[in-house]
Amino acid sequence: MARDFRLFRDAGPVILQMDRRAAWRLDAGQFRGLVLALAAVALGLLLLTWGRVRVLANGYQIMELRQERDSLASQHSQLESRLAQMQSLAWAEQAAREQLHMVDINPNQVITLRPKGLGSSLVDSVASLFHRGDPEEPKAGR
Repeated sequence: MARDFRLFRDAGPVILQMDRRAAWRLDAGQFRGLVLALAAVALGLLLLTWGRVRVLANGYQIMELRQERDSLASQHSQLESRLAQMQSLAWAEQAAREQLHMVDINPNQVITLRPKGLGSSLVDSVASLFHRGDPEEPKAGR
């Protein structure tokens, strides 16, 4: 270990002499060139970084749009199945009964109306009201 310290101790004056000999002073033209070169490198790095940031931002936006598309496709399929269900007669009947409070037809409440040209009369109307059949039909078994 003592040997290593002696090596550094012996190299110190040599390094100091080299430092004094090197002229690190720049004139105005060299300084402008160095500043322009550093500015160009910084601008290049800025453009590369900006491009990467835009790619990442677009990637996140694409991911969000894909999720929205999947959500809308799921909602669309649900709405299509709901539409198919609503087009069935069973659903229409259930909706009529529950929402509109409709009931089945009572045969005693049905009145058949005939045009006057066929000789309708008060008897025909009363007979149809009580659903006794057509008075013109022969009554079998009575």
